[in-house]
Amino acid sequence: MVSSVKGTYASADLEWDFIKGAHGFLGAVAGAKLFDVDTAIVDASTNAREVDTITAPIPVIGLATRFYAGRVSFEGEIAGLSIGSRGSLLEAEASVRLHISERLAVMGGYRHLSLDGKDGLDEVNLKLGGWQFGLEISL
Repeated sequence: MVSSVKGTYASADLEWDFIKGAHGFLGAVAGAKLFDVDTAIVDASTNAREVDTITAPIPVIGLATRFYAGRVSFEGEIAGLSIGSRGSLLEAEASVRLHISERLAVMGGYRHLSLDGKDGLDEVNLKLGGWQFGLEISL
C-alpha cells in the first residue's frame, strides 16, 4: 500500500491588545485557519485507488503575549477551538527574538499543532510540531 498526503495550511488572524506597555503586551486573537489537503491511497495488490481532497476553514480564538527585555523579546501564542464531536484545533507557539535594530529581528522557537476532525466516514488526526527559525522585518 502506498499513500501520499500533500497540503496547505494558511492563517488569517486579528489581534487586539488589551494590555500594552513599554515591556510588552497581552492580547486576544480571533481568526481562521485553512487546511487544504489532498490524499491518495493506492493498494497495488487489489488494484484499488482512493483520492480525496478536503478543504476545511476552522475559526479560532486565543491569546498572544510578548515581553521585551532590552534587545530580546519572548513571545507566546495559543489559539484553537472545539466544535464538539466534529473536531478541534489547537495551535501553540513560543519563541525568542533578538532585535538587531528597531525594524529587524531574528527569531527561534517551537510550534505545536493538533487537529482532530470528523465528517461522516472521513476522519483526521494530525499532530505536527517542531523548531522554527526566522527573520522579522517590520515596515
